[in-house]
Amino acid sequence: MSLAKAGLVVGIIGAVIAGASFINDVANGRKPPLLFSEKNDRFTCELRPYSQEGEIWTVVYHNDKEAQPWLRMVKTFGGDWNTLKRCGEIESRLEGYRKDGLIAFDYRTDLDTPKQSVICAKTKISGNNCPLLVTLDVGVDPYESLRKMIEALENKNTVDQNSKGEPSAPLLSPASPSVHLGNFLANEDLNAGDTAKK
Repeated sequence: MSLAKAGLVVGIIGAVIAGASFINDVANGRKPPLLFSEKNDRFTCELRPYSQEGEIWTVVYHNDKEAQPWLRMVKTFGGDWNTLKRCGEIESRLEGYRKDGLIAFDYRTDLDTPKQSVICAKTKISGNNCPLLVTLDVGVDPYESLRKMIEALENKNTVDQNSKGEPSAPLLSPASPSVHLGNFLANEDLNAGDTAKK
């Protein structure tokens, strides 16, 4: 066997062992390490404990002072869109939007999911576009979902991804559904996207 083939086999075996260790940790109630994040990422996907529900995959924002849970993944979608995969995808989107100068959350319709609205993220680079953050469940009121999301951030709680939404946050009105995120972001992140925009 050549040295390259031996290295490949060792790498595959290592990945299988790491995957088995991760599954064993989750099955036995131990918290695995952070997933889907790089060293300098502010948004991470973490398995977080909740008193009534147990451990739930959660998108967490690390600002200058603390780690703030933003969005819990409580519902598995069809196919392979389980809570872990959705958490990683949403974390990745938020981290990209943060680097582009995350400004606000809004909601809109989406041609790819005509029966479902989406929560989207406005950035300094996206201009008038509002790229997808999360797709809401069929029949869910996007205004109410966004209100609940913002209220949870104000109260330093999380909101369940695809929740029905409840009335609350004064930052939002049906006439102006865009919610600016300046109060929730670290100073460094408020300046992100400025150089790329020029």
